[in-house]
Amino acid sequence: MIRPRLQALLRENAELLIYAAVALFGLWVAFWGGWFFAVLGGGVAAVGASLALGALRRGPFRRP
Repeated sequence: MIRPRLQALLRENAELLIYAAVALFGLWVAFWGGWFFAVLGGGVAAVGASLALGALRRGPFRRP
């Protein structure tokens, strides 16, 4: 049901999209309130963002 071009685009960028979702989840947890969740969510967001940046930089070198 998904168009072939969209499916190919999602397949090529799946790693980046997953890590971006992890970073957004970390930001969501960070805004729950309290120091514990702020630190926990900030750590998860930082890890997700750094992994997403690595996936973004590896993108042009990926083989089909």
